[in-house]
Amino acid sequence: AGEMLYYEGDLVQNAVYHSSNGGATEDVQNVWGGSKGYLKGKVDPYESQTNIPNYEWTVTYTAEELTWILQQKGYHIGTVKDVYVSEYTPMGNVSKVTFVGRLETVTVKGDTCRTIFYSSTYNKSAKSLRFGINGGGPASSSGGGVYVNNNRNLLSVLDGISVISGKGILSSLGGSSFSVMTADGLSTVKTGSNACVPSKNPSGTYTLRGTGNGHNVGMSQHGARAMALLGMTYRDILVMVRDLVYQGHRLY
Repeated sequence: AGEMLYYEGDLVQNAVYHSSNGGATEDVQNVWGGSKGYLKGKVDPYESQTNIPNYEWTVTYTAEELTWILQQKGYHIGTVKDVYVSEYTPMGNVSKVTFVGRLETVTVKGDTCRTIFYSSTYNKSAKSLRFGINGGGPASSSGGGVYVNNNRNLLSVLDGISVISGKGILSSLGGSSFSVMTADGLSTVKTGSNACVPSKNPSGTYTLRGTGNGHNVGMSQHGARAMALLGMTYRDILVMVRDLVYQGHRLY
């Protein structure tokens, strides 16, 4: 009580927060537009140090469900034939989602990538902006990367990564072409700004798998709780949030 938060001499009037970021926050301009120097995306190492209920989530849609949901929201593209993440941010959060319909193709961006999947009728939603779509593809993403360890860690680049062979030999990843073994067989993984894992969709269903809960902008509530459980005071937490989200500008 009686304390205020400032950024570069101005009162912070948009100190937003969310439940959990799934591993990284996001720039406000990539979610809602506009620009705030204190709302920048950063990797969050604290959420993984505490138990967060429903941190990992999965939701599956049929083509018919997606077609109906899109119609209710004004997108009359015909029966959905495919849906995939068409762009990721450098933080590994979803930036664009493309829906391919029988009549036309539409791409949504920002927080719409999350909210467009919400349906009270089907009781289904994308809980955060940190997810992938299994069944839609191929997705050529800008930013993005490769997920390891059950979607909890994102590798934005493959440089410097080591691999272990079937014989137990550890060596550095080399070359310019890499492949991964998926349920559909061997797939090529592109590196750099076009990292992606192509997939097939013979079943006509689309499964979103992600982590976190919320819009990913600002402070993670569960991340702050994790810091508190580590013994940090609220002042310590604000300093850490500054380092994570506020890009080192002084908060006082």
